[in-house]
Amino acid sequence: MQSLLPSTILSVIVHGILIAITLWALRGCERGAPAAPGGEKFRTVGLTSLPAEGSDRNDAPSPNFNDLRPAQDGEPEPIRDALSAVPDKAPSIDELLNATTATDSSVGAQIPTVIGPGAPLPGLPGVASATPLVRPPGSRTGGGSLTPGPGATTFMEITDTGRRFVYLIDTSASMNDGGRLKLARNQLKSSIRLLKPNQRFQVVFYGVTTTQMNLKRPQDRDLYPATVINIHKAEREIDRVRAEKGTEHKAALKHALRLKPDVIYFLTDGDEPRLTSADLGELLRLNSSNARVHVVEFASSQRESREVTWLQQLASRTGGKYSRVPVKAW
Repeated sequence: MQSLLPSTILSVIVHGILIAITLWALRGCERGAPAAPGGEKFRTVGLTSLPAEGSDRNDAPSPNFNDLRPAQDGEPEPIRDALSAVPDKAPSIDELLNATTATDSSVGAQIPTVIGPGAPLPGLPGVASATPLVRPPGSRTGGGSLTPGPGATTFMEITDTGRRFVYLIDTSASMNDGGRLKLARNQLKSSIRLLKPNQRFQVVFYGVTTTQMNLKRPQDRDLYPATVINIHKAEREIDRVRAEKGTEHKAALKHALRLKPDVIYFLTDGDEPRLTSADLGELLRLNSSNARVHVVEFASSQRESREVTWLQQLASRTGGKYSRVPVKAW
């Protein structure tokens, strides 16, 4: 027992000294700090960057976090590149209007074709015989835009808008001359391709008798919506038409007017047999839908008389256009 007593006392003294040193060291974070609410005393602690050796502490720039990432090979400096991208003045109106944007062909190839006003419906098979709506060289046809807007179509360069369209096409034997019937077919197919599914159409062929295009069985007496299927069927029916025999205008016009269209495109290659004023009056009374009748007359020579024909009167009195097209121009 006597031998252990000195070592025990020594151990207590050493541990006491260590505890005293630890308590003295812990008082360092409270030394000189003002009392905070709650009775505890602490100092505000933060981080700061030290200037490089030899530089003045007050002249050291503020740290920029963009500079912390080293630039890769060939990569522009972040700050300098960002500053160069900021314009120093606003662009003018002319610069904005004349600016062009480069497009990636690989991206553009994935964008579907947008159907705009005057664009034919997609999905139709290529028809080599359907010519574009262009004026034949040397011809002087009626007015009308070749780029029709919404709800419009063009036939022989006469443009009109509406929901219901009827094409009345002369198929008498004289339409074989000068490729007239072929031209009529081409322009007819091009015109119905410009229609949209919310529009309706019908094609009436006439000579001595009148024949309405029939796309359904049993026969449908109304107009057809301009869907891709109906347009494709109509093109096949148009290609089957042949020119033969004589001409009977009045019965064909009455048939077209009874369909109550908004627009009638009436194509013939002559005003014989001529209609009288009484005939025109009858047709106007039958026009209950106030359809505009656009008249296209194929002619083999220049007009010799200045007298207004019944074809011109029909177009004028219904608000339509009249166009005389010299066949020799083709």
